[in-house]
Amino acid sequence: MEFKRLLFIIALVVLLLTGCAKNKQFNNSSSDNIIDTGYVVKVDGDRFLFTSKSMIKSQDIEELNSQIDWNPTESLTWEQRTSSVWLPMKDVPGTLTVGDEIDVSYYTQLDSNPQFGGFNRIEIVHEN
Repeated sequence: MEFKRLLFIIALVVLLLTGCAKNKQFNNSSSDNIIDTGYVVKVDGDRFLFTSKSMIKSQDIEELNSQIDWNPTESLTWEQRTSSVWLPMKDVPGTLTVGDEIDVSYYTQLDSNPQFGGFNRIEIVHEN
């Protein structure tokens, strides 16, 4: 009887530990997502920089992109950088270009400035 009880406790602990590990591994559930509307501010290879519409105007985007090889860290204000995130071009519906207005549900992965992340949903509201 004691052996069955010990075996049950071990199985329960293993189940609990594997469940906790899965929750930590996939911590980008919809409750952790940031849902925002903004602009594609820069396209750089296989990623694009998204900045919240509340922090930047389309005229500012045009001015920035008229510069050759502008750097977001140097060109954007602190507030603009903290509301910006680099997102992957992979799985983007259609083609994104600088100045496109998009709705996006994203999560951040690295604490940098601008941050890096991924998205669960993206919709092009207005193409530039």
